[in-house]
Amino acid sequence: MDLPICNEKEVTVLSKTLKYLRSDQSNQVKVHKEYLEDRGWIFDDLHYIDSYLYMVYKKEVVKRNKAF
Repeated sequence: MDLPICNEKEVTVLSKTLKYLRSDQSNQVKVHKEYLEDRGWIFDDLHYIDSYLYMVYKKEVVKRNKAF
């Protein structure tokens, strides 16, 4: 009898929040967004608090793969 292979991953979720002024006219937001997305960060959430814009990015990092 062949048993199925079970794969188990240990994953760490990293989070990064960027803070910008809502009235910022520079392309700083776009540059940071492209930089993070090129490195595997995924856009997760957007908040407006007072005069600030908060952009939240997340990334999953696999620490260990186990197969048994």
